[in-house]
Amino acid sequence: MPSFAMKLSGEHYIFFASPAYLAREQETAMGKIMVRCPQTGRSIETGMEMDAARFQRMPVFFSRAYCPHCRIYHEWFAAHAWVDETRDRERIELA
Repeated sequence: MPSFAMKLSGEHYIFFASPAYLAREQETAMGKIMVRCPQTGRSIETGMEMDAARFQRMPVFFSRAYCPHCRIYHEWFAAHAWVDETRDRERIELA
C-alpha cells in the first residue's frame, strides 16, 4: 500500500500527490541536504532530501537543523547548503 506522506524529520514531510509522482521521484537520484556546523565545521544532515537540480532551482529559504555535534539547533540559508548524493550513488552501484 503506497504511503501519501513520508516523514523526513520531526518538522519535515514529503507529500506524494499520486503514484505517478512517486514513481517519477524514485527515478531521480535523491541526496541529503547538508549544512556545516558553525562551531565545529563538521557536516550536518538537515533531515531533508532532494535532487541537486531541484535544490538549485529552489527559491532562497531559511531553516533550522539540529546539530548532533553541538546538541543545539543551527539556523541556515539554502545558499549555504549542498546536496550530498554520494549515498544514493553507492546504493545504485550496489544494486
